[in-house]
Amino acid sequence: MNKGVRDVAWAAAGLVSAGVLAAVMVRSSPRWVSAIVKGAFEQAGSVVARRMQAHVIPGVTEQTRLSYRPGDPDAFLTMHRRQGSAGLLPVVVWIHGGGWISGNSSNVDPYLQIMTARTGIATVSVDYTPGPRASYPTAVQQIQDALAYLDQHAEELGVDRNRIVLAGDSAGAQLATQTAAIITNPDAAAVTAVAPALAARQLRGMILHCGVYDPVALAGEPGPLGWVIQQVLRAYTGTRSLVDSAALTQMSAAQSVNGNFPPTFMSAGNADQLTEVQSKPFAEHLERLGVPTRTVFFAQDHEPRLPHEFQFNLDGDDGQRVLAESIAFITDLFNTTSGRGPGRLQGRFA
Repeated sequence: MNKGVRDVAWAAAGLVSAGVLAAVMVRSSPRWVSAIVKGAFEQAGSVVARRMQAHVIPGVTEQTRLSYRPGDPDAFLTMHRRQGSAGLLPVVVWIHGGGWISGNSSNVDPYLQIMTARTGIATVSVDYTPGPRASYPTAVQQIQDALAYLDQHAEELGVDRNRIVLAGDSAGAQLATQTAAIITNPDAAAVTAVAPALAARQLRGMILHCGVYDPVALAGEPGPLGWVIQQVLRAYTGTRSLVDSAALTQMSAAQSVNGNFPPTFMSAGNADQLTEVQSKPFAEHLERLGVPTRTVFFAQDHEPRLPHEFQFNLDGDDGQRVLAESIAFITDLFNTTSGRGPGRLQGRFA
């Protein structure tokens, strides 16, 4: 794949490419628009996953189609463990992106295989029902059910129920953040009417890439990007009116997290339109709350320019850097023998 095609794939992988934005600027239903956006996401996601395969390290076993919600055709987990690993392992649970309306675990499984090979921890990807096939808060409930399954089957699966890290990219970062808010903030659980699957002490950290953290603000974005986001949010929430939407308010981490939120690692690219209006403000919000927060953001003049979901581009130095920083974050969370515990998680790196 030449560089130009590859760059388009990275840019389209999470939200929408500029070409799709132009194509859908017509009077249409949210369902029709979401179908176009879904096609763009899925094509880009498959390209990105194929590129990551070149970096997969042998020696990782994969368990697929672990049903976490009997009778639900979308509710499956995929688990990765290093071959020969024993005992109860810390686990990273990853929620894939795709604008709430597309994607599946295969988009992120190569990345998790690499993470498992390098760290020795277990990793799990979660499939959930995208909009508009199911409306909010179906996916939120499914993710809680996935965590409940891991908690209930921890010994069987070989994971430590008290050492869980929740992760997500793009819309998956929003879902992961809302899930964590429900677990760590009783008020967030009450307003969504979704019961937490874990105790707050079980959730030890967060890894968030190129995320959406304030859908209320995002729905008000002007221009083609804002218009398409509005249609996607309508398809996901199942509501035509986004003005004073209870769903968007509940989805907004900026309004639902508190000081009990877990230590967090965040990254975002300098060519991602979400970075200045979503990632950076949310990182600052966490720091004001006293949540240990690490970030990898890039100066505006940094080259190469880094689009949405750049972290999955492991052909480049910046994607490799974010992966290494994510692994360092995990190591610092769980490496007690060296004295590098959560107290070292304060502060940013840039």
